[in-house]
Formats: sequence, C-alpha cells, structure tokens
Amino acid sequence: MIKQETIDQVIATAPVEEVIGEYVHLKKRGVNFIGLCPFHDEKTPSFNVSPVKNIYKCFGCGKGGDVIRFMMEHEKYSYPEAIRFLAQKYNIPVLEDGQQYSEEEKDERESLYIVMNFAKQYYHNLLLESDEGKSIGLSYFYERGFKDSTVQAYELGWSPSGRSTFSDHALKSSYSKEVLLKAGLSFETKDGSLMDRFRERVMFPIHSISGRAIGFGGRTLKTKSKEAKYINTPETDIYHKSRILYGISQARKAIREQDGCLLVEGYTDVLSLFQKGILNVVASSGTSLTEEQVRLIKRYTENVTLLFDGDAAGTKAALRGIDIVLQGGLNVKTVILPEGEDPDSFARAHKQEEIEKFVSEKAEDFVLFKAKLLLGEKTNDPLHKAQVTKDIVTSIAQIPDQLKRSIFVKEAGRLLEIDEQVLYAELNKTIAQKYRKGWQKPADEEAAPPPEPDEKEAAGTAASVSIDLSERTIISLVLKFGTEVLKDDVKVADYVFQEIGTTEWSNTNYQEMVEEYLQMQEKNEAVTLNQFLHHKNQELQQLSVDLLGQKYTLSPRWKEIAGKDMEAQLQFYYPQVMGCMRHLKMKKLLNLIIENQEEIKKAEKEGDEEELTELLEVQKHLNDLKKEIGKELGMVVVR
Repeated sequence: MIKQETIDQVIATAPVEEVIGEYVHLKKRGVNFIGLCPFHDEKTPSFNVSPVKNIYKCFGCGKGGDVIRFMMEHEKYSYPEAIRFLAQKYNIPVLEDGQQYSEEEKDERESLYIVMNFAKQYYHNLLLESDEGKSIGLSYFYERGFKDSTVQAYELGWSPSGRSTFSDHALKSSYSKEVLLKAGLSFETKDGSLMDRFRERVMFPIHSISGRAIGFGGRTLKTKSKEAKYINTPETDIYHKSRILYGISQARKAIREQDGCLLVEGYTDVLSLFQKGILNVVASSGTSLTEEQVRLIKRYTENVTLLFDGDAAGTKAALRGIDIVLQGGLNVKTVILPEGEDPDSFARAHKQEEIEKFVSEKAEDFVLFKAKLLLGEKTNDPLHKAQVTKDIVTSIAQIPDQLKRSIFVKEAGRLLEIDEQVLYAELNKTIAQKYRKGWQKPADEEAAPPPEPDEKEAAGTAASVSIDLSERTIISLVLKFGTEVLKDDVKVADYVFQEIGTTEWSNTNYQEMVEEYLQMQEKNEAVTLNQFLHHKNQELQQLSVDLLGQKYTLSPRWKEIAGKDMEAQLQFYYPQVMGCMRHLKMKKLLNLIIENQEEIKKAEKEGDEEELTELLEVQKHLNDLKKEIGKELGMVVVR
C-alpha cells in the first residue's frame, strides 16, 4: 500500500489547475478557472477549478474532487495508479508499506492498460533491437524520413512475422489468454491456440490523452499482399476509435498554447508534420470525424483547421468534416493541398516556415471553401446555385451560436449575391426541420402517464428531502467555520452538536463525517478542510466538494469583509448558523407533530382514552415549541 505521506505530498505538490489544464482548456475567472466539463457534453462552461481549495467541481453533472479523483475519473486509473502517475509526473518518490496489490485486485480495465503497455514496449524494443525490426521496420521509417527522435516520441514499433510470437511471449510473461483476447492483441483459432493479430507490420501505438497505450494501428510493408494495408485494434473497454485522436497526447500542450488544432487523416501525416515542428497536429486515424473527437479538441481550443489531400477523396473528407466541427461549436477553416500532395509528402518537401505560411495563406472559412468548390464554373446556372446555397445554409444551421450564424449568413449573401432575408428564411426552415426530426416520436411510442404517487409516501419523501437539505447546509457550515468561535467562547461545531446531537443524521455520509470530526477533536488534531476535500473515501470527498463548491465568485463586498478580522466575518456566518439550526429544528418538529397526529387518530379509533390523553399532552407541548421556534425564525437575529 502507498503510504499516506506520499499521498499527502502528491496532493500538496500537484496543482489542480495545472494537472486538469492538460486535459481541459481552462480560462481564468476571478480566483478560479472555468472550462467545458470533460465528463459530459456541454456548450456553456460549468466546470470550475479552485486552486485555493485544490479541487474541481462541475455544476452541470456534479462531478468533483481533487487531482487524484480527476485522474481516476478521466483516465480510469485505480486509486494507486492515479497516485503513481502524479508522483512520477512531479518527481515524488512513492513510499509503500510493503503490501503489494495482487492481479486479482486490479480491475479488468486496468489489466487492459497494463497488457497494452507491455505490447507497446515489446513492439518498440523489437523495432530498435531485433534484426528483423531494424532491417525491415526501422529501415522503412528511415526511408520515410523519420528521425530517431520521432520514433521515440510516438513509440513506433515492429510486430514480428511469426504466427504467435507475441502471444507466446506474453503468456510466458504471465499475461492470461483472456486478457490478450479482450485487448484485441491476439485471437483464438479453431484448435484453441492463440494467433497474433499484428504480424510483420510497422506499429503505431495509439495513446490516451495522458499518454497510456490503448490500441495500435499496424501497416503491412508487403506490396503485393492480399492483406489489408492497415489494421487496427478492435473496440475494447479502453479503446474506442471514434473517441480518440491519434497524436492527442503529444499535441495537446501545443494546441492549448497556440489556441488552434491542425487536423489530418493519417498516422504518417501527423509524424511528418510533427518532425517539421508543427506540434499542434492530430489525426482522425482513418475514420470519419466524429462528434466525440470534436468534443475532445474543444477541451483545448475552439479553432480547427482541416488539412486534407489535394484530390477528390480529400475534398470529400473536408466537406464531411466541416458540418461535424460546426455542430460542435468550433471555428473551422479548410486547407486543401496542391493536387497529388498529402500532408505527409507536403511536410517532407517543405520547411516549417513554408508549411506554416501555406496553411495561413490558404486557410478558408467554410462558406468561401464550399462556395468556390461547389459552384465551380457553373456560376451562371441558377438551379446549381440554388443547390449550393442550400448546402451552405445547411452547414450554417449546424452552428449553435446565433451571432456566428448571422455573420456567416452575411458572408454567404455577399459571396453568392443573394439577399440576406432569403438566406435567413431558408436558414430558419432548415433549423426548424432539424429540431422537428430531433423531437418527433413514433406514434407507437406514446409515453404512458406516470402512476399517481401515494399521498403519504409523497409527503414523507418531501419532508425527508427538506431535512436532508437543512442538514446538508449545517454540515457545510461546520466544515467551513467549525473551529471558529460563535459566541461565549463556544465554537460553531460544538454549538451545532450540542443543539442537535451527534447521532441520527438522515444521511449516513453526514453521520460518518460528524463521527470523524469528533474523533479528530478528541485527539486534539487540527480539523482542516483538506482532510475532507482529499479524503480517501471517495463518497466523503465528493460530498465535501459538493458542500464546499462555489459556483459563483465572491462579490467585492465579501472580499472586503473577508479581508478584515474574524469579528466582521462572524456577522455573516453567525446568522447562517443560527438560522439553519432553527429551520432544521422546525422541520424535525413538524415531522414529530405529523407522527403524533397519526398516533392520536389511532388512539381515537381504538378508544384508548389513557393513551389519547398522553398524546394530546405531547401534541400541546410540540405546538408550544413550534410557536417558540416560529417566533425566533421571524426575528432578525443579531449578535
């Protein structure tokens, strides 16, 4: 097990905004940072990162935690793997108490990551060290002009020519048959033996955003082979072709710094451009661009340039990609290379400055690109022009931002020499059709009305939710101000626990927090927010983030007061504590009154006069308390 001191050092050393900033495009807002949440699809940023608390919180989907939790959620690391990754990143020695994790303790996804890393190293070592790898694989890369630095940066490899050379080696290295099959590195023959999926191919490892190997692309070098030129890892629990971009791990920093992404199609396109100093380049890996890939780019930038071959296939790919990028809310420009060129060949034939100048000068927004391409020489053909106009308007309709749509309508009107009002009419019609298609349901799928809820059950649920909200607020105040003196030298936490007790909290997590808080007090340990914000129990950590998360930045008035002495701050939170306590007491009291009323009805029905007399006395006492607390709630509470 990893020692607590290592965990504490990782949390203290790894800045949450720096770690998350490598995966999400963050913008400074006040003392915090905001960005688009990487855990759900959104167009307006609701993902908040707090450097002061060293936590993140999404106010859209609710996810939150510290840097360790982020790596677990985003990269699907186990708890120890997330710690080790961050420790390695920040050069922190990992101290362990000697207990090791068995293979059975690692989940299935982690096993896939481990075997993929094993395969990556195996193929890479073969390329550099084996006779076959050097004479065939490495020679091929050298012939393509790739340097050793590029081979190392992308961890290129070579798969051996034997029928089951890799599979046999993996089995001898204690990897199970099942995990090799699930990872797609091997497949089973009719006789039950394993055969390598990749044989005698140069290998292109596909990395996750954080740099972990999740899949492979393999290219055959046989010119007259009936085999497919490229084969890829099949879909697995960790590899989804439509959700990843080749080279994203190596390019993400440059994309963020340059606020722009260059998108190409193939592995070698990326490698050649990277080698010439174009670092913000990624590829769709031969698949049509997908919404998930566009969302991945949007984490780092809103500006995309599509760079495609100068042939019919390249033009078709560019047209197909434009609408997907626009739909994702990104700004898209298109560059078509000279005929006969692809990004790989163009990069090899030009210097970095020439490539950058060409892309800068030739980049066209999608309206101009489509108008020039689709109109061609038929500028005087009204029917053809009408069809091109519809095509361009369809693309404009994909843009979610209304202001951007209006700008492109104006540009389209100028280029096509068509009145803007006509274009707006067509645009509105297209958008209406788009939404109708999204909203319409088949006639046979008419939703049945929901069942009527039981009145008592509904009342009970509402009451429990109401109490939970009050308890939630009080726990939040205890975490924020628990050690501060409320009045008469009584601390906030002590006052709360004296008034409502330390047991019978409606939520088991609240109860666990209270018990742990009390244990730390008994040991005279300093109770700090970090102890809960970075708690080992992920449920308590998430709850702490939810309780302490702040959606909006503090007002200038609060900042002014917070900068003064504690006496001034008490004026703010004292009424909060007292008010919440009284509201919680009132809600619990109302529940007791309802329960006692039910008992009174039961006693009347059974004719038990002695029981009825006692219950009526209890009811009178409860109503008196209700009046007393009601008066307090109606008063302006001052210190």
